[in-house]
Amino acid sequence: MQLIPYHNHPITIFFAITLATLLFSTLTIAKDPIRTVTGTVTKVSDGDTIHITTPEQTKLKVRLYGIDAPETSKINRKTG
Repeated sequence: MQLIPYHNHPITIFFAITLATLLFSTLTIAKDPIRTVTGTVTKVSDGDTIHITTPEQTKLKVRLYGIDAPETSKINRKTG
């Protein structure tokens, strides 16, 4: 009986190739942005909310998706 080294076993190689394929394929699935805005950040309200003024002087409040920032306590007008 001949023993096959574990790292050269066909099932191990198959799983390694499958895992690599899944990891690299998920990188290309990202969606295009819905809208792109150019402007100047005029205020940071919290860690995930900013105020932007566009070149046309339009004021926007933008909440950043995927940012886990705690809310700041509202002690006075100068904080958060």
